[in-house]
Amino acid sequence: MVKTRRQERVASLIQSAISEIIRRHLHLSSEAFITVNSIEMTGDLKVAKVYFRIFGPVSPKKILTYLEKRKGFIRKTLASEVNLKYNPELIFLLDPRAEHEQKIDFLMEKIREK
Repeated sequence: MVKTRRQERVASLIQSAISEIIRRHLHLSSEAFITVNSIEMTGDLKVAKVYFRIFGPVSPKKILTYLEKRKGFIRKTLASEVNLKYNPELIFLLDPRAEHEQKIDFLMEKIREK
């Protein structure tokens, strides 16, 4: 999928804002740390897929459920912080790259052992 320059700029703006919202307003377990790795915007800028990664011994499903519950608050706060024509619908997804990186690390470790 080809991204337009506008999609990239809006995604970057939304990524920064959502990262700050999560850090400042959402009260997560002190054991969990969430980073927003990337945002994918649809062509009409009405839907944003938010890819995040979790650090810590917290269940990813638990965090995903919490983010889904707080989605309305996050959208409302996002609308007040970022001036866009449309406030995008948010879809929270675990970043698949993290799992891929772990598999690569595991394979590299196996190679080193031989």
